Amino acid sequence: MTTQLDIQRPTQHAIGIQPTVTLLIPVYKGGAYWQECWQSVTPLAHKFDRILVSFNYSELQQQDLQVVEADKPDNLEVIVQPQLLPTITAHIVSLLDHIYTDYIFFLCADDWLLEAGVVEALELLRNHADQNLSIVGSHEWHETADFYSIVTQHLSTFPEGIKASDYIRMDMDSRLTIQLSGLITSASSLKRCQPMMKMFSTGWRLDDFVAVHPGIDRLWQSLQPSVKIRRHPGQVSAQGAQVRSTIVTDNTSYYLIQGLHSSDSQFISRAVETVYQIWDRNKPNFFQAVLHILRVLLASLTWRNCPGRVKTIGYLWLYAPQVWSVVFNQVFSKIRRLTP
Repeated sequence: MTTQLDIQRPTQHAIGIQPTVTLLIPVYKGGAYWQECWQSVTPLAHKFDRILVSFNYSELQQQDLQVVEADKPDNLEVIVQPQLLPTITAHIVSLLDHIYTDYIFFLCADDWLLEAGVVEALELLRNHADQNLSIVGSHEWHETADFYSIVTQHLSTFPEGIKASDYIRMDMDSRLTIQLSGLITSASSLKRCQPMMKMFSTGWRLDDFVAVHPGIDRLWQSLQPSVKIRRHPGQVSAQGAQVRSTIVTDNTSYYLIQGLHSSDSQFISRAVETVYQIWDRNKPNFFQAVLHILRVLLASLTWRNCPGRVKTIGYLWLYAPQVWSVVFNQVFSKIRRLTP
C-alpha cells in the first residue's frame, strides 16, 4: 500500500505557551561512557519535560539499563529493544512514534550535557518557537578535534539564525559537520520524514538531515557549549570500502532529498551538481550510487509536497551523458582486464 507523506510545518506556539521538549538518548553498548553521560543528565533532568532512553539490544543491555535504574528521574521513560536495530538511523526512526512533545533534544550516550549551554539552547527555543526551526548545539570536545569542520565556526556569525536553505548551500561549498548531540528539532516535522530517513544506510548524514529536514526553515545555535562530545578511534580516518560506499549513498540521499523538496531552480541544480561530484570522486562506487538514486526517486513518488521532483529529474538527465561515459569506461576497463 502506498503511503502519502505530507510534509507540514511544525506546530506554531501561541505567545505565552512554552514548547515541550523530550531529551532523547539512544544507547548501544554504552558501558563506562554511558555511566558518565547519565551522571551529566540527572542534575538537569528537570530542564526537560520528558527523558526517553532506549537501550538497543546487545550483551551490555542489562548492564546499561542498571545505570538508569539506580538513579531514575520522575520524567524518565525507558524502552528496552528486544532485537538489535542495526544502525543509529533505524534506532531513532523506531523511537519517533514514542515522542509526544513538541521538540526533541538529542544526546548520544557517550557525550555529556553541559548546563550553561542547555539552559541557553532551551531559552533560544522558547524565544523563537514560533519559527520552523532547529537549534544546533555548540560543543566542547573530550579530545583535540581540529580536523573537524565544525558548524559552530560558521553559524556563530549569524546571531539572528540562518535560513536552512542557506546553510545547505554553505554545506555544498564547504563540507560542514553538525553533531546529533545537542541538536534540537521539531518532533512533528521529523516524524513526517521517517520514510526519507530510511534512505540513509547508516548515520553518516543523519545529523545534517535531522537539522534541516523538509519542514525546517531556520537554524539557530547556542553560543555556550551544550554538550561535550567524544571522538572514537577511527571515527574520522576510517577509509574502508564499506565506509566509502556509505559516504556516497548517504550524501546522495541528503542532497537529493533537499533538491526534491525545493522550488528554487538554482538550488536544485546545485544539489544535483553536488550529487554528481560525489559520484565522480568515488568511481568505484559509481554503479551503487546510480542504483541508489533510482531508489530515492522511486521512494519519492510516495512523498507529497515535492515541488522540485520534475526539475530534479530534469537536471539529473542533463548529467546522463557523463554518467554513461563513466559506466562504459568502467565496463570496458573490466573487459580489457579479463581479456588475455
